[in-house]
Amino acid sequence: MRNRTVWLALLVTAGLALAPRAARAQQPDTGGEVPPPPVLIPTPLGHPRYEEGGLYLAGQFKFFQQTNTMGEQLIASHGFIDRDASIGNALGIGGTPGQFIGDHSPALDTEQLGGPSTFTPGYEFTLGWRFRSGIAIEFNWLHLVDARYSATASFQPGTGPGEFQENTFVTAPVFNYPTNYFGPANQVGIGNLGATSGIWNASNLMTIDFVQRFDMWEINVRYPLTQSDCLRTYGLFGPRLVALWERFRWITSAADVNGLVLATDTATYSNVVSNRLWGIFIGYGAEYNCAVTPIGAFAVSADAQVALFADFINAQAKYELGDLSTAASRKRRLWTLAPELAANLSVWWYPYEAIQFRLSYDAMAFFNTVSSPKPVDFNYGAIAPAWEEGTFRLLNGISIGMAVVF
Repeated sequence: MRNRTVWLALLVTAGLALAPRAARAQQPDTGGEVPPPPVLIPTPLGHPRYEEGGLYLAGQFKFFQQTNTMGEQLIASHGFIDRDASIGNALGIGGTPGQFIGDHSPALDTEQLGGPSTFTPGYEFTLGWRFRSGIAIEFNWLHLVDARYSATASFQPGTGPGEFQENTFVTAPVFNYPTNYFGPANQVGIGNLGATSGIWNASNLMTIDFVQRFDMWEINVRYPLTQSDCLRTYGLFGPRLVALWERFRWITSAADVNGLVLATDTATYSNVVSNRLWGIFIGYGAEYNCAVTPIGAFAVSADAQVALFADFINAQAKYELGDLSTAASRKRRLWTLAPELAANLSVWWYPYEAIQFRLSYDAMAFFNTVSSPKPVDFNYGAIAPAWEEGTFRLLNGISIGMAVVF
């Protein structure tokens, strides 16, 4: 009996020595970082001590719209110009040289390109590094797919062909062009040769289109300001480069009486405006994080930024023959100061320390940029369209993304 009691005492002592002890000492300060889970998931993502910082990558899908800067300018009308009155005499309506035959109804207007802005997809990539101090430096690149708008005027007018089919032709008031642009000798089938000279006179097809592109590169420094159990605030600053590119294009084709169109019977007019904004931004943000659920933690954040840019603009307008043998152009370079206001509101989901998902609404407003709302100068010999300062541009939309920590 005594031996059994001694062995029982030894077993209890050994069990107490091997049993895990309750931690009563104060836990070390981790700077507000969430400690790693007791069981690590065997993946290449994450690391045991997040307060030490490290590398992270992020990607976002964008669905944005941007301000359409195209204004209203009449490009072409239905009908044609009778250069020598021979067509009017052949039709029995008489007339004078330079008479316009047709109802002169609008056939093509740049306003047809301005109408409601379209949403285009895009993407943003982020490469960043977080330091032990909590400061993070990241490189961001945002690109949007081209936004495209187009309109066409052909030989089938909505107002009817006219008594002599005169409204099936489309004419624009281009003047002062060389003989290379005279087009077919006979486009309407009656009158003298050259009575409708000019590719833009009595043409059978005109097409206009407008393309917008957007890219943004920045180095973003995120500096922690305050942090509590549920709320943290931070400052933002860094350099930023924004590229705003727009092109208006107008293609005219003139067919002869047999419907044949040669390369020398086609002319293209283009007006390209490229804004390059170089500057710096500063901002402030806050994140509220107190929703911890069985499927992970959730947070809400809001950022606001202001930026100032030196906007360097390259603009060029050009007429060009279809076979590329002849062209006339005008270039202009100028610069302005362009401010920006930006903001976003985001919802975050943290299913695991090394993985984050984000859904946000973003908006960027640029002031005092340059555009060409009336892009065409009809004077071939002295091309000088209006490139206007003071253009306001708003880009806004939603973003869905994911970030991983290594």
